[in-house]
Amino acid sequence: MKEKIQSLLKSKVTIPAILLAVTLCIVVVIFIFIINKTPSTQINNLSSFDKSIPSDIKENIYTSLYNLIKTNNIDNPPSDGAMVRGNTFATTEDEEGTTYTSFIVDLEKLQQSYFVQYEYNKNKNFFSTSNPVVVSCIYDESQIIYKDFHCKDEFTYNPENDDVYWYIATQIPYSLQLDPENYITITSGNSESELNLRIDKCDPAGTYQSIEKVKSWINLLGVDPELFTFNTYCNPDKVTDN
Repeated sequence: MKEKIQSLLKSKVTIPAILLAVTLCIVVVIFIFIINKTPSTQINNLSSFDKSIPSDIKENIYTSLYNLIKTNNIDNPPSDGAMVRGNTFATTEDEEGTTYTSFIVDLEKLQQSYFVQYEYNKNKNFFSTSNPVVVSCIYDESQIIYKDFHCKDEFTYNPENDDVYWYIATQIPYSLQLDPENYITITSGNSESELNLRIDKCDPAGTYQSIEKVKSWINLLGVDPELFTFNTYCNPDKVTDN
């Protein structure tokens, strides 16, 4: 009888102890998860535009967006509230099944916008670039809808470390859209301060507009456009016989 009582008492002590230990383990795991969770800014409607996006790519985008917002003088970036600007969402797929996507994301509360590019392949675990996700500032003036907040990213000119001509050389060739049917392609000229502009709109007004467009782009990069001279020539595919 005495042995049964002792056994019963031990069981009554052991069960609560086990429950307490399990509860503590769960709390510790949750705490570690919260502590180690990478800060991110979610794009609320991204899944509506890309229903096939892998979860790791999505999390990469959210983390990259958070970090860039913080780079631009926001101490506590929001955890959500970013929205894909619908008319900027573009996606293509190559013959190997790799999907390339880009869009502009707007944060209305912050009055900021950023450009998002990413790629993934649903069938293969590889990427054509070392980083499948790039979140950057917007360098097309026509797409800027908020007041200039002097956006900075990894591509922005840093006068303390970068030679200005070397920096611009790393950004070209580059294409800008003058209007829906006309593009400007920027390439290097004969000297470091010369830029060649292949333009679709070759009349005097189009030439002037093209140069001004390129100057605005250079200015958005944080560089003085007056440091450069511009050589313009017509895109032969756009030249028509009169």
